[in-house]
Amino acid sequence: MSWPHAWARALTRRAAPPALWSVIDEELKESERVVAERWGPRRARLWSTGQYLGVAARLGVERGASRTIETVTDWGATGFGLDARIAARRLRQRRGRTAIIVSTIALAIGCTTAVFSVVYGVLLRPLDFPESDRLVRVWQTEPELVTSTSASFRAQADRLMPQAPEVFEWANADLGFDAVGGYVDAGYVLQGPDGVQSIRGQEATSGFFAALRTEPLLGRALAPSDDVAGAEAVVVLSEALWESRFGRSENALGASLTLDGRPHAVVGVMPAGFAGPALGRLEQLIPPGAPLLWTPLTEEARRGWKNVSALARLTPGVPEVVARDRLQGYERAWAEENPGTTRAERPPRTEPLVDSIVGSVRTTLWLLFGSVSLVLLVAGLNIIHVVVATGFNDVRDVAVRVALGAGRGRVVRGLFVESAMATVLGGFVGLTLAWVLTPALAGLLPPTVPRQEAVAMSWPVIVFGLGITAAAACAVGVLPALAASGVEPNRLIRGGDRGGTEGRGVARIRSGLVVAEVATAFVLLITAASLANSFVRLWSEERGFDTGGLVALRVAPDRTQFRSDEEVETFHRDFDAALDALPGISASAVNSMPLSGLRSGQSAFPERPGEGAFYTNVTLSVARPDYLEVLGADVLLGRGIDEGDTRDSEPVALVNETLAAMAWPEGALGQSLRIGDDSTRALQVIGVVRDVRHTGLHVEVEPKVVIPSSQSDRSTEEWVLRVSSGVEDAVGMARSALGEISPTTPIIRVLVLEDAVSRSVAVPRFRATFVVGLALLAAALALVGLYGVLTFSVVARSKELGVRMALGASDSRVVREVLSGGLRLVVLGIGVGAVVALSVSDAVAGFLYDADSIGFGTYATVAALVLAVSVLAAAMPARRAATVDPVVALSEG
Repeated sequence: MSWPHAWARALTRRAAPPALWSVIDEELKESERVVAERWGPRRARLWSTGQYLGVAARLGVERGASRTIETVTDWGATGFGLDARIAARRLRQRRGRTAIIVSTIALAIGCTTAVFSVVYGVLLRPLDFPESDRLVRVWQTEPELVTSTSASFRAQADRLMPQAPEVFEWANADLGFDAVGGYVDAGYVLQGPDGVQSIRGQEATSGFFAALRTEPLLGRALAPSDDVAGAEAVVVLSEALWESRFGRSENALGASLTLDGRPHAVVGVMPAGFAGPALGRLEQLIPPGAPLLWTPLTEEARRGWKNVSALARLTPGVPEVVARDRLQGYERAWAEENPGTTRAERPPRTEPLVDSIVGSVRTTLWLLFGSVSLVLLVAGLNIIHVVVATGFNDVRDVAVRVALGAGRGRVVRGLFVESAMATVLGGFVGLTLAWVLTPALAGLLPPTVPRQEAVAMSWPVIVFGLGITAAAACAVGVLPALAASGVEPNRLIRGGDRGGTEGRGVARIRSGLVVAEVATAFVLLITAASLANSFVRLWSEERGFDTGGLVALRVAPDRTQFRSDEEVETFHRDFDAALDALPGISASAVNSMPLSGLRSGQSAFPERPGEGAFYTNVTLSVARPDYLEVLGADVLLGRGIDEGDTRDSEPVALVNETLAAMAWPEGALGQSLRIGDDSTRALQVIGVVRDVRHTGLHVEVEPKVVIPSSQSDRSTEEWVLRVSSGVEDAVGMARSALGEISPTTPIIRVLVLEDAVSRSVAVPRFRATFVVGLALLAAALALVGLYGVLTFSVVARSKELGVRMALGASDSRVVREVLSGGLRLVVLGIGVGAVVALSVSDAVAGFLYDADSIGFGTYATVAALVLAVSVLAAAMPARRAATVDPVVALSEG
């Protein structure tokens, strides 16, 4: 027990001041004797050891607190705390300079953070499914389509949907997937006490729910027993439909919903936000919006008569590449066991689910983020320029203070703290601005951009904003501090006495900043001009028909009421007559409208004497009489479809200008051709119709064949209305007319063609508008920088200019010199920017509709505009230089 006591006593002696130690030691020894008389020496020694340790601990805490207070006090008086207080005072004194820095950096960081919120929400944020990084989409590929003449076919070469029997096989094989499921977007007619309603849903397998792993709010999801033929008709509701139909009552389980004339038992309810990602290929066939319910695959899908989208969840520890190799190996083995099938020609591939959702919008969003980052760069350069320009007197102060013995590091640190503090303040204002801009920017996104609901100011976005604020603070603070650190006190002080001019190093920095700003702005302006020019060319493309006042209604007759083909034809005639009877409306019907997102592709076999030809990817339009007239598409040669073209008359067809020129340069009228799905019957060409942009304005005109609906078994469920008054009134009248003919047949979708045209170019328009705005902002900042450098140059050279004017220099010569000095910087910046723009031109060309949008003319026009505006920006400082009074300038020296 003696050594712990001795150690405790020594520790206390070390912690206590010498004068206090003798008192503490004497008191504790006396207390130990008293305790020993009562409890014995052993327990007394133990008690005494504890007392020494307690006293030592208290003394140590008190000493540490005292030293901390001293350190904080010293830091506040002489360290960074003092620098911060001085910087805050100087920022208050220079309110104009501070306002420029704060507003510039706030605008740049606010815009950058808002755009990043879109990038993060759409591209980077995980999907709202458990362990969503393990979800993949399974596609089939068709290598032959890569060489197709059709852009739409080439785009689908590696994104083909498999058939349901294959999905069921993959789910039962050991391929490295925990679950494999399939689904397809579908439209349903929901019948209820209030009438019929066309709603959106999805047909799905049980593996679809197993892959997404989302627990139902009520009941169950689809089970494997629901996948087999002949199973009970069941339905899983969305939370929205559960609330609207059943008021969130648990009695919904077991209730019956009549879908497409067939009762379905409700077995479960899925939470809000649950859905298979929309594929976008059937958007014009089904109602818009989010899926409201899920049913098992129809018999048609189970037998493989229509394709489904396949989802899979990777087994933990199995990389995607391994699962893909196993899947492709399985398909090769299956093809060997089943020769003569086409599955061997369509090898499958996997893709992360989030990548399949964002698709081509990924490059557009990164372009926007890169553009706004360039604006942030220009803003940062401009702030550095302001700090250097207004801080020249600071540099002189540094020289004086260093000459008087102040530490160079301490002085430079003060300059850094001041610049960084202003930048951080601007950064926090920018984050507040981003909070306001983010929902506004999300509202401006084109409707084709996926995952817009995920765009928000989340914590990752805030951390990003704080990060770029810290980076900007360092960049803005370091360069002026480095400029100050290189000052030679004696030379600067003497130079200031003689001429009042800035040092060469500072002048080079300021000139370099202007060149960098102009170069960066020029790159953005070239990109913006190319995108804008490309969009104008795209919007100016000839559509081939008049979209004004044109509306398309998708109407599929209720097959529980109209069962036979004759009854369906009767419905078509009655609805056609009812529409024609409406005032201000002319109507017809077709299988798919131009620019609606629907297209029927076929092969065509033109016949020529002694020669044959074959064309793939011909657009087939099956139309009722007067369709071309209602559409506003001109028949250039021959005639259009009329009532005389019946099933019993000679089969006829119209071709567009493109197909006529390709197949019959000598003349198309009277020629014959065959269509792929009915190649046994020759169709006589009775007319040539004007080329129509069917797929989109950005897609080249493709060969097209128009045949009468009376001579085809294809359905014509797209009713085309040419209205002379309001679209809403016309649709309302059409809806009422339809209700009188068939109360159980709803209008599935309404498409206004002007809106369809606008939507088809929504992404290019948004891209061009956004980048143009950013480029103009960057150019404005660069010109402000140019104005600032010339203005300060005139002030700094006032004594020199006064001497020269006193010696006889004319006003015009001074003006030319100042202008030429500024324009030299601009020309150098344009040259650097042009080199950079040329180096990235291939990447920008990927966003252009027409490669000619980024030619020499674009560079020349932008350069001329930049030079012209730069002359205006430099004119005022140059004029100011000519008004320098030599007497005043020299007397101030």
